[in-house]
Amino acid sequence: MKINESESSRRYPERAVVDTNVIMDRIVHNTT
Repeated sequence: MKINESESSRRYPERAVVDTNVIMDRIVHNTT
């Protein structure tokens, strides 16, 4: 799993940032 994330981050760094933003957004929605 972690290896896959590393490869996807290297191939699609922008997408990795988007995924992080989505996760943060979910956390915000969950806390509120």
